[in-house]
Amino acid sequence: MKNLFSHRTFRFIDQSLPSMIDQFAIDDTLTALVGQKKTIETIRYWVVPQTIALGIQDQKLPFLQEGLLFLKKEGYTPVFRPSGGLGVVLDEGIINLSLHLPEKDHSLSIDRGFLAMVTLVKEWLFPYINPIDVKEIKESYCPGKYDLSVDGKKFAGLSQRRIKGGVGIFIYIAVHGSGKKRAELMKKFYEISIKNEQTPITYPSIQPDVMASVSELSNQSLTCEQLKKDLLTLFVRNDNTLDTRFLQTDEWAVFQFYKKRMEERQKI
Repeated sequence: MKNLFSHRTFRFIDQSLPSMIDQFAIDDTLTALVGQKKTIETIRYWVVPQTIALGIQDQKLPFLQEGLLFLKKEGYTPVFRPSGGLGVVLDEGIINLSLHLPEKDHSLSIDRGFLAMVTLVKEWLFPYINPIDVKEIKESYCPGKYDLSVDGKKFAGLSQRRIKGGVGIFIYIAVHGSGKKRAELMKKFYEISIKNEQTPITYPSIQPDVMASVSELSNQSLTCEQLKKDLLTLFVRNDNTLDTRFLQTDEWAVFQFYKKRMEERQKI
């Protein structure tokens, strides 16, 4: 998959929107536009304040409202995301990166979609952490087959979404801050939201020590802005061309459609 990120033209969007609903709606918009060949392959970088992006399965927690109240008291805004089954922590020390590709052009099975993002991240973070393991860290929050870790400590998780022939591959990367503290927050959220109830879904048994940030793993003081610059440098070094236009006039209508759908998702 490495040649996917060299000698090509990408749209690169570096702009956060006012709300998390807007953040997720723009990703759906870009996935659909790329799938319909209404825009070129796209990468989007974004960082948000303290937010808990909950998954579809979290809507079935028996004491969800109590859990949501806990998160709000801790200073986090909970929102339900369109991809991924369980909750993750997002804050100003975490990079969110979205990769939007046409499914047929690259024969993107689910695994190949994830591997495209993994390939990019391994090259991007090589100066700081290496080797990066790709395997499920079962005792992390939102564990999955394509968790990224070093020495058993997870620093990133992936999810994927397909719309109208487009594939959106999403990753959060904990750049700085305490992975353990983030995991402790999610552990407490699930304890409050489940109590001693039996649930049809198996929720993670979180062990906070298995989570870390890239700064912690590399013993370097890194920032999201620094890693963004590294990413841009990588694309230029690999002879890519970047188109940095934000949404155009006709694309905003598509965005409004997906924003309405995202707002419906929040009703529980």
